[in-house]
Amino acid sequence: MKKVGNYLMLVGLPVLGVLGVLRLGDRLLPMMCIQGPWTMEVSKPTASSSCQEQFQQAERGFSISQSGPQFSVSFNGETKAVLYGQIQDTEVSATAPEFSFATNENSSQPIQLRATIDRQSNPARLWGVFSFNNCPDLRFVATQQAGPEMRWEAR
Repeated sequence: MKKVGNYLMLVGLPVLGVLGVLRLGDRLLPMMCIQGPWTMEVSKPTASSSCQEQFQQAERGFSISQSGPQFSVSFNGETKAVLYGQIQDTEVSATAPEFSFATNENSSQPIQLRATIDRQSNPARLWGVFSFNNCPDLRFVATQQAGPEMRWEAR
């Protein structure tokens, strides 16, 4: 009888532990992959000419580099205005150091990106807002130019 008790303790408990971990992990969703080039459709608000210049630069599209939940956004491969951000669930937020597309130099306010990832769309879509230097918010829908390595399975 002692051998059966030892067997249950040494084999049964680890098996139960593994089954518990598998059950808990079944509810986890994989990290979203937003890396790669994106194209944008924007709804431009009425704004000054300097704002319109910034909007035109942004609407040409952007590219995202990602490492886990951290990412960076660059516009047309430029390294001057790079936004750095983080993914939390389906929410994306990023900020650039003070920079102005209109003058290509430092500005008094940062560029900000706030968006939501649509998990159901294929290719991936971002619905969000860019906030530029003293300009109205630029609402956009961005579509990922997906390759086979940039897809995820929606549950």
